Formats: sequence, C-alpha cells, structure tokens
Amino acid sequence: MEEKILIIGICGPSKSGKSTLAEFLAKKYKTDRIEVDHYLKSKNKIPFKGKFRNWELPSNYRLEILAKDLKKLKEGKIINHPVYRFRKGCIENYREIKPSKIIFVEGFYLFINKKVRDLIDIKIFLDIFKKEFLKRANFTEEREEWTKIEYAKKVIIPEYEKYGKKQKRYADFIIKGNLTQTELIKKVERIIQKNLK
Repeated sequence: MEEKILIIGICGPSKSGKSTLAEFLAKKYKTDRIEVDHYLKSKNKIPFKGKFRNWELPSNYRLEILAKDLKKLKEGKIINHPVYRFRKGCIENYREIKPSKIIFVEGFYLFINKKVRDLIDIKIFLDIFKKEFLKRANFTEEREEWTKIEYAKKVIIPEYEKYGKKQKRYADFIIKGNLTQTELIKKVERIIQKNLK
C-alpha cells in the first residue's frame, strides 16, 4: 500500500509569517516546501494599478500548474518547482521536489483556487490586522514596487481586502498572526501531530 502524502497549506497576507513558518517546519520534518510566489506569471503579463504594477491579483498566478504539481506529488511523482527571479520578473530555473510523507505549501492566494484547495489536506490561515502588517513591513523605498509604503497602502491592502480575506472561509484552522514565532510554531505543530496519528 502506498504511503499517504500529507499536504499542509499555509495561507495568509503579506508579513503574516507564512514563509518563515513553512521554512522552519520543512527543515524540522526534513521535507520540502512549495512557494506559490514562484508560480507567478512573467512581469510583462502583470497589469498596472495606477502608477504601480499590481502584483497582488489572483490572476497573476499560474494556479492551474500548481494544482497539477500538487496532484503529481500526491501520486508519488517528482515535480519541477519553478524558481522565479522577482527582480527580473520571470522564471529562471527549476528545482526538483520529490514526494515525501509531508509537503508544505505556502502563499498569499493558496486557497483561492478550488483545484488547489481540494488537494491540500490541512489548510491553515495566518491572520493579521492592517496595523500589524504595516508595523512588520520593511519599506526600503527601492525601485521595486513592493518596497514602497505607498504601494502597500494603495495596492497590497486593498487587494487583500477584496480577494485575500475571503480565503479564510476555506481554512481548517485560523491562527492570529500576532503570536510570537515560538507560539505560532507550537500551535501549528500540535495541528500537524494530531493529523499524523
């Protein structure tokens, strides 16, 4: 009998701690993680919102391809995970991900696509308030849109309110993102251990 592959999805807005959490857990469980941000379309396909290129839309992501990759992993097959270079705005390479007992996948629009959602066994949403997001964000005001506080206020926050927040309804667990990293890790590990029994 083939061993069941448990896919754990961590979703949430920017600065909610999903990437840090997924990276930590992947290392602890000696497995890999899938990053939804690397399934972005090429920069020239990203539309503008006013003077900014709007990276925050669900339609910017190749979620159908992500669904196919998750399905392959469930079937015990190796996938080629894209490596997206954000400054260049394109996929530059691929890396192999092999099936394992647990696979973590994290991203802002992880639960918005039904095909993707249905392949995830445990859906965790990290929730933070606008004030906490602005407090955590490191705005360096460089050339890239996402480094600017104006972009955050005019693009990131409105798009989260319009598209991102509704994903909470699909989550199995909603966790407040204002917990300390240690508290957050402990809470999520309890969820994982219950599902591994």
